[in-house]
Amino acid sequence: MSRIVPTALAIGVGAITLLALFFDLPALVGFRFAFVDWAAILAVFALILGVLNVLSVHLSRALSTEGRSGLYSAVLTLSFLAVVGLALFEGSGPGGPLMTALFQYVQLPLESALAGTLAVFLVLAGYRTLRQQRSAGMVVLMIAALVTLAATIPLPGGVAGALAMLKEAVITGPAIGGARGLIL
Repeated sequence: MSRIVPTALAIGVGAITLLALFFDLPALVGFRFAFVDWAAILAVFALILGVLNVLSVHLSRALSTEGRSGLYSAVLTLSFLAVVGLALFEGSGPGGPLMTALFQYVQLPLESALAGTLAVFLVLAGYRTLRQQRSAGMVVLMIAALVTLAATIPLPGGVAGALAMLKEAVITGPAIGGARGLIL
């Protein structure tokens, strides 16, 4: 019973916000803007609480344990404090030249490496699942993943161009649709 009210409230707010996108009624649009403003305020407080929680957990772990766990926690805490200190020192926020360089030369390569690793693990997990159970959805997933991975490899001749076009078709079609569905 205690979960029904918050769930109904979330569904109602989501439905009103979604309806306001389809119908241009002043009452619905007013509610939509109010709900989006409330969501932004709630997200800020959630971010603050999340940052404080991460810092408290990792500070206590860095101070109490030895070995890799404590070292990793100390590195995370010091990295966070260094980035915040750099942003405050620079004074121009996240768009300043030092923060842009930090993003371009540290954050972006780390994200790219993680995305590449994720793609390889997805293909391996898909292959293992395909060996156990054969379904049309899993075959489509494997083909899409293999095409996407193969299109990133520098291949000679027209093969690379054809794969790049196929990759763009996969990414701009089903992948974007799936991402939007997850966001909704």
